[in-house]
Amino acid sequence: MGYRVNTECSCTDEAGEFYLYEFGYYPGGTSGNKAPNGDFSSGLSGINLYLGADLVTLEASDRGEGSMLHLQGDAGETAAAHLANVPVSSGDSFTFTISAKIPPASRGTGYFLIIFLNSSGEITRHTIDFDSPNTLVGTAETDANGQFTYTLASPANNSTLTAAFPGDDRYLSSKDSQTILLP
Repeated sequence: MGYRVNTECSCTDEAGEFYLYEFGYYPGGTSGNKAPNGDFSSGLSGINLYLGADLVTLEASDRGEGSMLHLQGDAGETAAAHLANVPVSSGDSFTFTISAKIPPASRGTGYFLIIFLNSSGEITRHTIDFDSPNTLVGTAETDANGQFTYTLASPANNSTLTAAFPGDDRYLSSKDSQTILLP
């Protein structure tokens, strides 16, 4: 289990930032998290920050008790880390979870991952990109002046709102995005 920022990917090479609260590995229906120090309760012990360690700080969690790993890097900086290995058995089911907050500006700069190894090396890896799906929340018709109003429910997280017009025979296409930052 680990992460990559602007390395081993087709990343944007832009500034990357995230707040990581917990890695979770739950084998075969068990309820106990088997990710070693996955919640950073032992600081950074057992976390191999092998690339970009200077971009990482361990901070008090902004979600209550405990700690969070905060990574903040400038454009072109790279980072990678792994937790200590967890023994698994071939064919066993598992649940892999990540609790993190990724600012919208960091879309496309990296991913979280789980890698399965054997004595010869990597067998497979599964990744979760620092990206958010686009969600259509509705459409609105413009009035005679080309204006429209659309009321949204408050988003649960920081979001990017994009309004777009594909263009027609009379008007060129247009698109604008605004980031909604929650307090």
